[in-house]
Amino acid sequence: MTDANIHLAKFSDNYKHIIDSEGQKVKLNDPRVMHIWALEANEHTGKMTTNAFRKQGWRAMYRGKTTNETLQYARNLILGRECLPFAAVAGATYRDIMERRPENEISVYYHFDQEGPCQNGAWPLIWETFGKRLGKKNIVYCAYPHIKNNYIGGQFFAIRLVTAYILGALLEEAEMVLKVLAKDKEFALKVFQAESDKVIESTNGSLLAIELSLKKWAKAVRPLQIH
Repeated sequence: MTDANIHLAKFSDNYKHIIDSEGQKVKLNDPRVMHIWALEANEHTGKMTTNAFRKQGWRAMYRGKTTNETLQYARNLILGRECLPFAAVAGATYRDIMERRPENEISVYYHFDQEGPCQNGAWPLIWETFGKRLGKKNIVYCAYPHIKNNYIGGQFFAIRLVTAYILGALLEEAEMVLKVLAKDKEFALKVFQAESDKVIESTNGSLLAIELSLKKWAKAVRPLQIH
């Protein structure tokens, strides 16, 4: 059932609170608020991204890799002619709403919030329409940290997100290399996962902690790449 007159939740003007569907101001760390990273992310990036949110004291999760089921969910909202990133985000958001989201949750979905000529540039307007069509209360459909909103959580929050993207991509590349080059793949991947978990955990600390953790990771993983 949809409600065209539903009041969508949104950020306050200073992006320090959520204005819920009843017009009440809610803190970003309120137990009812869940910050959901709806953009595509590998497992390493996803874990470090949620670490960045949790470092702020916010509840957070990431939606995982795009699957055929995710894209099927997207067909409930889009025509099917849109680009793959567009379809993936639409499907991930809709699937989370339908399969996981509790009714009492204030859900904040992080994905494209930008201006531009492609369909992604129209996300804010599109999600306003989707939101009213779905008729669900207390959902912020379009959020993304950028300079115009002080990165929502501030500069250090933005640094942690960028770190997650860079390290997540590098860890994924290293994992693929081991799958190809390692003599004992099972052992190599076991060591890789254990050492990578330490790097991921270090992203809860300072940049120095991350640097030290990466040095230990490199020392442990480098010998594994030999046939």
